[in-house]
Amino acid sequence: MKTEVIQAAILGYLLLGDKITALGITAIILGLVGVLLLARPPGHQRGGRSDLTGLPIVLGLTSGTFFAISAVGYRAATLEIASSDPLLRATLALCVVTVMQTVILTGWLRVSATALPYAARLDVWG
Repeated sequence: MKTEVIQAAILGYLLLGDKITALGITAIILGLVGVLLLARPPGHQRGGRSDLTGLPIVLGLTSGTFFAISAVGYRAATLEIASSDPLLRATLALCVVTVMQTVILTGWLRVSATALPYAARLDVWG
């Protein structure tokens, strides 16, 4: 489900104080309704609570929420860098995030290497 843009706009408003115009609010509502309508499987009967509580919709909304949180967090981090050059701020934020993700994923792989299949273990790769 593609709700991360909608959720990012709302989280940006709540956490960073981004401004959303009336046209923006209309677009958010229209986008959300469209996504929810498209998320229904073919032949699904309308009505009932199951329209909004099915596992695919819950998983889609949850993953969109986490993506929106990370997008707003990256934007907030980029805005905190003391430089007037947007390219420098974006590059620095991207480098820091990539290093953080690499360190976290490497640590997780080291801890769980014995539980992973042989091809995914770190000792196979060097």
